[in-house]
Amino acid sequence: MESGEANSSALIKCRSIRMAIPVIEQKRCTGCGECAAVCEANAIEIIGEKARIEYTRCYSYTGITCQSCMEVCQREAISFID
Repeated sequence: MESGEANSSALIKCRSIRMAIPVIEQKRCTGCGECAAVCEANAIEIIGEKARIEYTRCYSYTGITCQSCMEVCQREAISFID
């Protein structure tokens, strides 16, 4: 087996893992920026007075368990789904 074949096989296995990702309920979001301030991955920006998540930067997307954005949101605008 060539190294390219091994890498693609590992990638397929990784993508089959289910993980929870954050979702922002825009109607509840006030754009306060608390979630962006605590996001260690710098995956959340405030755009047009609403929080937006760059999922490819989010730790949860990469498989690391992190829910600091949800924990800090006083409006309960952020939830995690799988």
